[in-house]
Amino acid sequence: MKTKSLFYLLFCTATVSLAQTTSSPTDSTKALFKPPKYSYMQWDLGYSGMPVKGQFINAFDLSILGVVFNEKWFTSVGVNGWVSHKTNTFLTELPPTIDSYVYIYLNNEFLIKPKNLINFSFPIKIGYGGATGWDTIYSSSSTQSISNWNFTGKNYYQHYGDFWTVSPGANAFINIFKGLSLGVGANYRFAFGVKKDIGTDSDFSNYSVNAFLRMKFDTRAYMAKAMQRQKEYLKNLQDK
Repeated sequence: MKTKSLFYLLFCTATVSLAQTTSSPTDSTKALFKPPKYSYMQWDLGYSGMPVKGQFINAFDLSILGVVFNEKWFTSVGVNGWVSHKTNTFLTELPPTIDSYVYIYLNNEFLIKPKNLINFSFPIKIGYGGATGWDTIYSSSSTQSISNWNFTGKNYYQHYGDFWTVSPGANAFINIFKGLSLGVGANYRFAFGVKKDIGTDSDFSNYSVNAFLRMKFDTRAYMAKAMQRQKEYLKNLQDK
């Protein structure tokens, strides 16, 4: 009898404790659909190296208007590209090559403990852009720019093509200062819908290596300091 009474007492205690700690279905639903919490703004400025149609391109990469949510998710828009100033030099080479590659992208990046001295992230960039290049094949959408240049006996035509890209990757960072990090990473670029004038999907699908500075701006802290300074200024005026 005593054993049954003891078991009953433990069962009741456990039931009450569970009822106190378990959230209701309504609370769980609210947590699931809770909007993301703004953390801070973030910009990237850096270098991107990528093989395109047999040549290695040294491109710039700028990611702006970036917002971090819950200190775990980074969303931004950016531009990546490269434009050559050696078009005439390229026309002396056989075969002629790409002389520009530029696209804009939407970056979505999962951050792993970004406040740690060394941290990591996993981005995926969805981009749209195009490239121009030269060859000796005429098509209806080509524009003949130079004829029989350098006395080769061949006409050169400039082509343009636009396409979509999806680039998943991985980055590693070291926090130099509170608001500045140095990052390196790599991704693989998948190209879709490349126009025949400029090449094929496989010509523009390849890996990229990246090195960049990541700048963090805690706009809420800046606004709080500005408001505090404003209050102090008004108080000093009243005291005078």
